[in-house]
Amino acid sequence: MSVKMTEEPVAVSPATVRAAQLKIDKARWWALTNQPFYGSLASNLADVIDPSIPTAATDGKKILWNPTKVSEWTEEEVRFVVLHETLHCAHDHFSRLPLNARGNQAGDFAINWILRNVPGTKMPEGGLLDARFENDAEEEILTKLGKEPEPQDGKPGKGPPQPGQAGKGKGQGQ
Repeated sequence: MSVKMTEEPVAVSPATVRAAQLKIDKARWWALTNQPFYGSLASNLADVIDPSIPTAATDGKKILWNPTKVSEWTEEEVRFVVLHETLHCAHDHFSRLPLNARGNQAGDFAINWILRNVPGTKMPEGGLLDARFENDAEEEILTKLGKEPEPQDGKPGKGPPQPGQAGKGKGQGQ
C-alpha cells in the first residue's frame, strides 16, 4: 500500500514504456470483458508508468507500474496484478490496515486467496499465498502475523521492508 521508490532514476526506453502500457491496457480490457466486477473497479484507477517502482503498487487512486517488470510478466500475470492492486483499494486497505510491511502482507494474503482461481489469470512467482489464511479476513491475518517476527522484506521474518513490490511476495502487488 505504501510505495518505496528506488533512490536513483532508472532510464527506460520509450518502446518499453509503450509496450508496458499496451500490456496493461489489454489486461484492463480483459478484466472489463471477462471479470466485469473487477474490471469496473479497475477502470477507476489511473495507470502511471514509473521505473522507480520495484514492480507494481497502488496509492488508492492509481496503479504505479514498473515497465521493465510488466515486460517480464505474462499477460495472465499482468491481469492478476491489475486485479490484485484494484482489490487493495476495493477492500479499503488504506484505512483498515497499518500502512507498513505487515499490513500490506495481510492484505496480499487475503487478496491472493480471492484471486487464486480466477480463470485467465496467474499469480506472479513469489506472490503471497498461505493455506493458514484461507477464508480469513485481513484483520484476522494481521493478528496471526503479529505473532510472528516482524517482516523485513514482505515475507515473515526476513530482510528490510519492501512495500510496493508485486510478484516477489514483498508487499504491494503480490
